[in-house]
Amino acid sequence: MMRLVRLRIGEARHLRGLELTLRSPGLTIIHGPNEAGKSTIVACLRLLLATPSTSRHREVQALAGPSGGVEVGAVFALDDTTVELTKRWLTRPLTQLVIAGAGQLDGREAETRFAELLTTAGLGEGAGDPLVSTLIDNGAGTTHLAASRIVAEALERRSGEEALVDPGLLARARTELARYETPGRSQPTGDLRQARDELDRTEAAYLVATADVNAVAEARRDLETIAEQLATLPDDEARLKAEQDERLRRRAELEGLDVEVERSSRRVADLSDAIARELEALERQRELASALARSRERIEQLDRDLEERREQLTRVQAQLGASHDGLDQARRELGELRETQARAREREALASVAAGAERLSAQVARAVELRNRVAALEIAPPRRLDDALVASLQEAEARLLATRTVFETVGPSLTIRSERSVEVVVNGDLQRLEPAHAMVRPIDERIIVSLGDVTMEISPGSAVSELEELAAERTRLLASLGVASLDEARALLEKAAQYDHELDQLRRELANLAPDGIEPLDDEATRARAAASRLDDAPELAPSDELERRVRALSDHVEALEAAAEEAQVAERRYHEDLEQLVGAREREALQLEQAERDLAAEPAESDRVARIEDLERELETERHRHRELTDAIETRNHLDEELEVLATELGGLSNRRAELTTQRRLLEERLERATGLADRVVNLEERLEGLRRRVAVLEGQRAAARRLVEVLEEEQRRARERTEAPYRQLVERILTATLGERVEVILDEHLGVESLRRPTSSRTALATTPIAALSAGTREQVELACRFAATQLTGAVPIVLDDALGYSDTTRTRMLVAQLTALATDAQAIVLTAHPERYLGASDAERIDLARSTESSSDTARGTSPPPTGAASEASLEDAVRSVLGDAGGPLNRNDIASRLDADPDAVARAIRTLRDAGVIEQIGQRRGARYRLCERDRTDPHAT
Repeated sequence: MMRLVRLRIGEARHLRGLELTLRSPGLTIIHGPNEAGKSTIVACLRLLLATPSTSRHREVQALAGPSGGVEVGAVFALDDTTVELTKRWLTRPLTQLVIAGAGQLDGREAETRFAELLTTAGLGEGAGDPLVSTLIDNGAGTTHLAASRIVAEALERRSGEEALVDPGLLARARTELARYETPGRSQPTGDLRQARDELDRTEAAYLVATADVNAVAEARRDLETIAEQLATLPDDEARLKAEQDERLRRRAELEGLDVEVERSSRRVADLSDAIARELEALERQRELASALARSRERIEQLDRDLEERREQLTRVQAQLGASHDGLDQARRELGELRETQARAREREALASVAAGAERLSAQVARAVELRNRVAALEIAPPRRLDDALVASLQEAEARLLATRTVFETVGPSLTIRSERSVEVVVNGDLQRLEPAHAMVRPIDERIIVSLGDVTMEISPGSAVSELEELAAERTRLLASLGVASLDEARALLEKAAQYDHELDQLRRELANLAPDGIEPLDDEATRARAAASRLDDAPELAPSDELERRVRALSDHVEALEAAAEEAQVAERRYHEDLEQLVGAREREALQLEQAERDLAAEPAESDRVARIEDLERELETERHRHRELTDAIETRNHLDEELEVLATELGGLSNRRAELTTQRRLLEERLERATGLADRVVNLEERLEGLRRRVAVLEGQRAAARRLVEVLEEEQRRARERTEAPYRQLVERILTATLGERVEVILDEHLGVESLRRPTSSRTALATTPIAALSAGTREQVELACRFAATQLTGAVPIVLDDALGYSDTTRTRMLVAQLTALATDAQAIVLTAHPERYLGASDAERIDLARSTESSSDTARGTSPPPTGAASEASLEDAVRSVLGDAGGPLNRNDIASRLDADPDAVARAIRTLRDAGVIEQIGQRRGARYRLCERDRTDPHAT
């Protein structure tokens, strides 16, 4: 059993002089933010347990501190022995082991002695890193559980020796089976393979020998057939030579035909060309005659068009003269009508002046009348009342209307009755009181009564006295105004308002009629009457609007005549142009007609040309018939040539066939001589085959027996393994059942990892198997933790270390796992490193260490004595910073972005990027210019772990 009592980090990355005391047994929670050094602590612990101080491995260099070295020490409790192991790497390597009560060892001797102590403590011989079975890094185990000898030995001790299969017996059985077949592939080997190969070769030889016997019989039959074919060859040669002589004779008769065929072909071509030329000339002659007729028709049509255009021009010229005469007459009438219109406008102006004079006289009379009425009204004005007193009287009268509502005060209550509907507001609450009803309210309430437009507030206990005061006020106001009632006051007010309204209207009308006074208006009327006296001397004329219509109509008529005259002139010019064009066209057509008549006169008669074409066609037909006869004769000659070639080929083939048959006969005779004794060989091969088959059957039986023995032993070994792993599997299932909240069964793989889970389906009647790869990241993390918890509970030999675990688990399952871990820490040592201590609030008995404070105190202690980071250590720190920046960025960054975020030298950042890329920690995207970088897939889950 091993317990970690105290851990001291002298120097590793940015940690210096850090010392942690851990609870054993029990749970210790080391928490701190990212980059606080949690993963560095785990790496230092594993480096201390498994890496010699002389190593310069990349993992060691990644932990180098500011001075370029790494120094780690720890105090372990190994059963009853307490030891302190200290190691330093890179700079002045050191290994020092201090054993309580036994002195100090250094170097290799210290490492050997520490390994012996681990073995003595039950951690297994050659255990290597004892934390391999219990370390969880970023939610996953660092290696397979089966690789830990501690777990294997613990499972063997639990199962007992009687459950195991004798390994020697299984090995001998597999060795025996290997004599007959290849392991894993079931391919024959050894004696069985040799016997099978020899049997295959003998069977092949037997088949060959049997085929040879059949071939000999076939050869004898072929030899007889060849003899028969050689006997018929002379007759075939004689027949072919006779046919060849006959065709040569016929071929000689057809010599000299090529020249005749060529001459006939040329004659046929000449005749065809002559006929084509004559036909073209005949077609041209006919087209010329047709063109001549069409030209005569066009000339006649042009003569008719010329005559028609001359008649149209005459009519247009006559119309143009008539238009000019009508236009002159209309212009004279328009001038006379405009003079008459001017005289009529002058008479209308005089009539307007006379009408204005009459209107002015009427206005003067009306103004005098209005002035007299205003003077009469101003002499006797009506009686006027004080508006303020009238308003007060109206208000008092309105309030007194409420006297029809009865208010009675009886003790502490107020009773309200009304013959009309009233609205009563009591303490802000609106209520409606209908006629013949009563309302009783306490007198200490604030009551407001609304009756029509009158609103009256009732003071507590004073309703009747207020009504009496209102009546006295009304009597006083009536006396002040000198009226008997409010209606009389209203009548006087209305009469005064009517008087003011009438006087105001008269004054406004007088101001509108004579704004400057009545005398200027009278003078203007006198002048207008004097001007209108000239109207009697003016003659009577038609109305001006009628004259205006006649002027507009005549003007439109003049404009229409002018437009018609202009159109007639345009038409006259167009007809002159058409006449000129028609005359030119007739002259050109006449010239073309004369030329066509001369051309037609130069041609021969059409009948003579047709007769010549018929003669040429008869001569062409005769020549074509002769050419076909010559062509047929040449084809016959060519067929004879082909037949002669075929006969010559057949004769040559007969000679080759004779030589081939002779050679085949000789070969068959030689083969028959060599086939002596072939039947005896076939009999010997059959006997040998029977013996080999019996031997192969015996070896196959031995192979089947050996295979059955191996299968039985392997099945027994599998059952023994199941019995060995049963305690471990049961622990894993119990932990997962408590964590997931449902019954869970696990299927283990050969590495003691969980291959798949069996969980209840929706019907709860059966279990469904789910591969581990198909589970969510959180469930896979919980399965991994359950395996490590079970391994720790089984062995109890080493602490369980959790670095950044529970990152994918929900709140409920996190709480269950923390409870499992707390229970496990009762008998074992558990160390948790996390950036989220709130996940472990359920572990109330845990020892909690704030790594940030511990790091600050250790830095304050070492500050001033440690040199600044330089060289390899500085570059290692920059590499960690680059890795952290890429992990937090969430996407690829280029070199300048990384340098700006770190506020570091771009060249130093480039060297750090190059180192991380060569180490496979980051990957490059894009070419050199504009390249971007991101963490590799395996480092993206925890970019801060080193």
